[in-house]
Amino acid sequence: MRMEKGIARLLVALATVAIGFHSNAYAVKGYSAMSETENFHSVTRTKVFTHRVAAPWTAARLKVAMRVDAGGATVRLIDAKGTTRWEKVFERGAASIDQTFPGNGDWRVELRLDGATGRYEIHLIAV
Repeated sequence: MRMEKGIARLLVALATVAIGFHSNAYAVKGYSAMSETENFHSVTRTKVFTHRVAAPWTAARLKVAMRVDAGGATVRLIDAKGTTRWEKVFERGAASIDQTFPGNGDWRVELRLDGATGRYEIHLIAV
């Protein structure tokens, strides 16, 4: 019986780790964030990333590093009320942002690639 409980606990722990790696969103004591990185080539699509900001955190910190070699990209940060809090159109070249926005709830980052080639790194961190 003890051995079965130990095995069950181990399986639950492994499943928890696997889910955390799969989702690219993670939360641990003192840290909660969503992170996404991708190289893209001649891509037209929209991707949406979400992350919940909840107590003890009170704001969302958006960090974006974008390099566009061709085409264009638009990044939009939308708060839990559906209000666009930040938006930027990236054209050829490299640019970045690191800005904090107050508010709790489910935040969304929308990334629109329009015939784009390049690389992005997006982090949404609860602070």
